[in-house]
Amino acid sequence: MQQSSDALVIHCVRQGEQSIVARLFTRKFGLLSFLFKGVFSRKSSKSALLQAMNLVEIQFRMKENSDLIFGGEIKGIANYRNIPFQPTAIAQLSLINEVLFKTLRFRECDEALFDYLLLMLHLLDESASRIPEIGRAHV
Repeated sequence: MQQSSDALVIHCVRQGEQSIVARLFTRKFGLLSFLFKGVFSRKSSKSALLQAMNLVEIQFRMKENSDLIFGGEIKGIANYRNIPFQPTAIAQLSLINEVLFKTLRFRECDEALFDYLLLMLHLLDESASRIPEIGRAHV
């Protein structure tokens, strides 16, 4: 059955030369593992989307007893505006990612947690523009 859901990229592992196994926390289905083929080809833009803590929309075919789902169409929903330019915000985002990677274990729908994470990531991105850089003299 064809499914679609918003998802947060939690972790990716390279599989062979052209593929990635990615763990995504989806709004509708909880934590799922996907196999994306051809990610590192010249024509593919999926490798940029499959960075940790990116928010994406994914379409896939759900199978009943499968632990690994073949990834279908994936597209970015929102980009961070301030986090990539602030080292302290990048460190905070990495910490959040590590905590999620270690604690999310179940394949259960938890829309409240998903919405909370999106809100916190949005607030971190908005506040990243106000985080002072370490080592910069303030006059």
